[in-house]
Amino acid sequence: MKRTVTQSVVLSVAMLGCLVAFAVPLVAQGREVKGPEGGASRAPLTQREETDWNVDGITDRCTTITNSYDMRGNLLKTLDEADLNADGTLDLVHTTTNSYDQRGNLLKTVYEADFNADGTPDQVYTTRNSYDQQSNLLKAVSQSDWNVDGTLDSVSTTTNSYDRQSNLLKTVSQSDWNADGTPDLVDTTTNSYDRQGNLLKRVWARSFPGGDTADNRSNTTTNTYDRQGNLLTEIREGDLLSDDEDVGWYKGTFSTANSYDQRGNLVRKLTELDIARDGTLDIVSTIRNSYDQQSNLLKTVSQTDWNADGTADFHGTTANTYDRRRHLLTRVYEYYFGTGNPSTRDSTTNIYDRNGRLTQMVEVFEYDGTQYSLRTTTNTYGRGGH
Repeated sequence: MKRTVTQSVVLSVAMLGCLVAFAVPLVAQGREVKGPEGGASRAPLTQREETDWNVDGITDRCTTITNSYDMRGNLLKTLDEADLNADGTLDLVHTTTNSYDQRGNLLKTVYEADFNADGTPDQVYTTRNSYDQQSNLLKAVSQSDWNVDGTLDSVSTTTNSYDRQSNLLKTVSQSDWNADGTPDLVDTTTNSYDRQGNLLKRVWARSFPGGDTADNRSNTTTNTYDRQGNLLTEIREGDLLSDDEDVGWYKGTFSTANSYDQRGNLVRKLTELDIARDGTLDIVSTIRNSYDQQSNLLKTVSQTDWNADGTADFHGTTANTYDRRRHLLTRVYEYYFGTGNPSTRDSTTNIYDRNGRLTQMVEVFEYDGTQYSLRTTTNTYGRGGH
């Protein structure tokens, strides 16, 4: 009996006002084409996402992602097509093409953006990687051609070094924003480890060669662990970047403290932020997790006190359910500010096939008890395998 090779030929048809892409299997004698997790395409060949913005039963946006793999399961190409108005006409096309060495290390990635879906790329980004004998990434060079005129517009280079245990010791990232051969920004990170390979200390520094030294930044992170290698504390001191754009960079101390159950599951995470490093806390947040007997995460409760006055300003709760094979079936995330009215609720329901592969994901978004958006993602796979 012949074994099958599953390849994909993408056909596009106007159907129900939405451009639909699907894979047609081609049968040939030989080995199976496998997805990145083993088996014949455990990762989907196609992924189609439909969004109904106002939950009126009419699709408002469609996105289709089509993947192809080599015989070893390496992702060769991803085609991302967007029909922004669900009118059967493509509006955006993004294409990513990868190549690998004999050990499966990613050597080159070419990303092309076609902003009007006319078949001609409008921007091209290329990344080339090199590795040592242990397959550790030594160097990555990314180049951008924003106008596809053959002239580089920006170049970024990352160089790594390792110890004998392949722990990352140092990373130097240089950004040349106008591709003139002179770096405009340099980030340097230096790491140190204990005998078990746990990261003990990380020193980060940013500089702008030829620029104002007042813009230079740096911080130091120090970690501690328990006997099982679980991270107990993390303290970062120095220049920190706020999530608030109006605040930007500031000098402060960011610390976290973790606790675990007997099975090593994280049950509590306490985060404290001292913005002025004056010993007075400014922001405090806590996360509490609970698990079932199989260590599946059942519930997460998070609270954030933005002015550290002892009263939580943000409340979030996530509840999960699983099937007997530990696949996530449902996830409900609800959060609110202050006293709880109004609240936002996001729920996800997953469906799997007999082989345990995710075939459909339905996401419902609600605000103050009213649904305002619905998104459905459908995956298709190759034959055989898991």
